Amino acid sequence: MRSKIVSGMPMWRNPLPWKTTPLTPNIGKIDATDDMRPGLGYGGIVNLERFVRQGGVLIVSEDTSLLASTFGMTPGLSVAAPARLNAPGTVMRAKLVDGASPIAYGYGENVSIYSAPGLVMGVSSTLGGRGGGRGADAGPSRPTGRGTADDLDHPQGRPVATPPEEPKVEAWQAAPVHRRAAAQPAQRDPAAAAPAGRARYGDASSLLVSGLLENGNEIAQRPAVVDVPLDKGHVVVFANNPMWRGQTQGTYGFVFNAILNFDQLNAGRKHDEK
Repeated sequence: MRSKIVSGMPMWRNPLPWKTTPLTPNIGKIDATDDMRPGLGYGGIVNLERFVRQGGVLIVSEDTSLLASTFGMTPGLSVAAPARLNAPGTVMRAKLVDGASPIAYGYGENVSIYSAPGLVMGVSSTLGGRGGGRGADAGPSRPTGRGTADDLDHPQGRPVATPPEEPKVEAWQAAPVHRRAAAQPAQRDPAAAAPAGRARYGDASSLLVSGLLENGNEIAQRPAVVDVPLDKGHVVVFANNPMWRGQTQGTYGFVFNAILNFDQLNAGRKHDEK
């Protein structure tokens, strides 16, 4: 799907117009074309990124979320299609992560979202991190960074020191910046510029509201709505499709909030401690 967005559809057979006609009176009012088959092209991707960096807001969902991630418009956010999840059209529980964000205005703590099947997303505190749970930026799981799980993790010829206990990191949170990454300012995402989750999928034990769901633990507690700053603008990333026909009235508000507050999405965002 991502390749079709960029390269378009095959150009054989008849054009696919998007125009106002007696048969289609409700389309083509703002934008029109004689043929929808050509894709964005790489020039279109560049224009989208320029639009965001100059202060625009780009709202993406599902395949376009993958597109934005692939072309580097969501630094610090990992986006991937689930491998085992079976949710052909399922209502799932979700929870707000940050009710102070304008994207969440008007919502309570709990909300149901329609997803088919959704994406597996993770946030990171470093620009190169892959995000999700213990991300790459959290440092090695062994203090010395050497050996296997069955080897003693002691440096040779030095006193043994017990490393500090690492804080628990939930699936929707970014792991704290490891001391090695913190020593490299170019790799660290300032709090004001890091991707921030606004809503997450519910816990695995109570994720299903209605429909078919198998292997829901793959997306349980994962971010569902993430705000990613990019220079002066923002990319608002949805793991599901919040505007899917008549099935998603519960998530329309997230989209409208992002549009109405496009120039105030940093409201309530935490900044680096001095």
